[in-house]
Amino acid sequence: MVRIITDSASDIDMKTAGELGIICVPLTVSFGKEQFKENVELSKTEFYKRLISDASFPQTAQVPPYAFEQVFREAKEAGDDVIAILLSSRLSGAYQSARIAQESVHEEESKNLNRGSGNSHCYVIDSRSASAGQQLLAEHAAKMRKQGNTAREIVRQIRNVRSRLQLFACVNTLEYLYRGGRISKAAATIGTIINVKPILYVNESGEPEITARVHGNQKAVNYMLERLKAEPPDEEYPIYIMYSYMDEGARRLRKAIRTAGYQVRMKHVINVGAVIGSHIGPYAYGMTYIKRE
Repeated sequence: MVRIITDSASDIDMKTAGELGIICVPLTVSFGKEQFKENVELSKTEFYKRLISDASFPQTAQVPPYAFEQVFREAKEAGDDVIAILLSSRLSGAYQSARIAQESVHEEESKNLNRGSGNSHCYVIDSRSASAGQQLLAEHAAKMRKQGNTAREIVRQIRNVRSRLQLFACVNTLEYLYRGGRISKAAATIGTIINVKPILYVNESGEPEITARVHGNQKAVNYMLERLKAEPPDEEYPIYIMYSYMDEGARRLRKAIRTAGYQVRMKHVINVGAVIGSHIGPYAYGMTYIKRE
């Protein structure tokens, strides 16, 4: 058996994760001295209520390796392979913590402290993405597992798909990325200019960069649509629309994409959770998809 694991920054809802057999490890968000496990102790609704009203900026915390060790160890003991598809290492330490857990479980097995099968394998994959981009990879891995593919075959395909993953987002402010140390203060000042909308692109390394600056939401939608047309989506994979807090921008973007002849199902329109919301703030929206080879 192959166990598919992701973290809560994938923004996969618990019902979908359960139906697809995906294990979701919760990451941590804090307001001041209060810490919460995403989607376990803090819902999306509660998070955005605090984000809008709380004077303190939310912070994401390093997930400890033991959060992954238990999951990896249980799989080893059952003789199952593991594929963990995690939030971009440029945005979080989740990937590094999982690698440490991977090594720890492997050492236990080498010392015969673990009585499970020595034939199982654990693959830890940096999604080089976030939110729906990460979710798209995890769901495709689950689909391949259902089709009877081996862990090695799934990993090979996921790495290929990852290289074609596109993610764009229009943010209302760059202040949250600056506070989180993801961009410089000079870059953050762009978002303070009235009605200028920064467009973020997650590059091949999994790092968000400012790819455009446009005036107003309609031009932001137009820009993302033009990028979609320039590098058309592979129709084998869904197009996802994301938004943080309010879905007005997401609805406008979905309408533009559908008008252009591409399908976007409502189940692929998702509200971004606390971890990614801590980086981009409220009123952001964007899209992610797999471009053609």
